[in-house]
Amino acid sequence: MGSAMVNMEARKASLEALSEAYNRRDVPAMVDALDPQVEWMDMIEGVPIKGRGAVGAYWTEQFKLMDFEVTPLAIDTLSDGRMVVTAAQTMKRPDGALWGSEKVTHVITFGDDGLVLRMDPR
Repeated sequence: MGSAMVNMEARKASLEALSEAYNRRDVPAMVDALDPQVEWMDMIEGVPIKGRGAVGAYWTEQFKLMDFEVTPLAIDTLSDGRMVVTAAQTMKRPDGALWGSEKVTHVITFGDDGLVLRMDPR
């Protein structure tokens, strides 16, 4: 297996681990998967959040408002090395009532360090 294939497999495994940490609400593990200069799109406000600390704070607040669960359905590689994650997302209110369920797609850019540098909705 070539080094590019190994790198893509490692990135895929990293994204799967990030999804698992998200579902456990393990913000420290989630932040560890991020490049220090990460830009993560705030899906509610539609603006990028910059830096590990800010993204971690965003996730912490998000989990207080709603119970989210994501299940990756497909992880594909684009020709430029970015990865496209399509996932089933379920959202529940704090009382457990279903708020919504949808399929979401995010484009993930990795930094040279192999950590997530950017997330953009598609």
